[in-house]
Amino acid sequence: MQESKNVLEELLQARIPAEYTLASVLQREVLNEVFSRLDFITLQPHIILDAGCTVGDAAVMLKKRYPNARIIAADASPEMLKYAQQRDTHIEWLCASLTALPLPDHSVDLIMANGVLPWCDELQKLLQEWRRILRPNGLLMLTAWGPDTLRELHDLPLAFPQLMDMHTVGDLLVQAGFADPVLDTDYFTLTYQDQKKLWHELQVTGMIAGNTEVIQLEKIANHYALSYEVIFGHAWGPGANVAHPADQSGEVRIPLSHILRR
Repeated sequence: MQESKNVLEELLQARIPAEYTLASVLQREVLNEVFSRLDFITLQPHIILDAGCTVGDAAVMLKKRYPNARIIAADASPEMLKYAQQRDTHIEWLCASLTALPLPDHSVDLIMANGVLPWCDELQKLLQEWRRILRPNGLLMLTAWGPDTLRELHDLPLAFPQLMDMHTVGDLLVQAGFADPVLDTDYFTLTYQDQKKLWHELQVTGMIAGNTEVIQLEKIANHYALSYEVIFGHAWGPGANVAHPADQSGEVRIPLSHILRR
């Protein structure tokens, strides 16, 4: 676990705000897809958390979509927040660990977490914290990277963020006590003309770590192609007496009264 934590920290430390903004083309495309799914959600949130806000793309979009809502954008990186807070002074920028947020229980209506899970080494703790602050029947929307992400590079001596199967993410949500999780995957391909630009963007977005100077990729026609498997998911904060989070044995306890109501 310590080795995994060190790798994730190295990936996160490679993120430089200004360069991340230029390089995170796919991350913004994924975010646009998440927002298109919000069109089918009738929830009208009053308090919204952008968890792992990086340079603030989601927070700014949330403020435009829900202008009367209170938007809290949280990230553990002071550098990212310092860069992001220049974009909108009406957003509350919060420097905090996502596994220990200074927010009251059941205080948030909507949590947006775009690409956060792959860089967290305490996933159960993270999800339990989000469940704690999410109000009953509130909404969690998240994305993660599936196992086919950057499959063209998997045989190379590089470090990657956590790549998770869609079903694993669903199991984690259930174990944390979320209700009615829905997940699906989509596939994206990024093409590059310049291999140096490819390595640079992968590093500053935290997608890889390692020595790339000795690696030469095989060119396909006149470009290099990289695959991404993106997991899209949402789940609800359970109502009162719906379920208790999983204990250390992995069991999820569901009250008999809830089963009868079903």
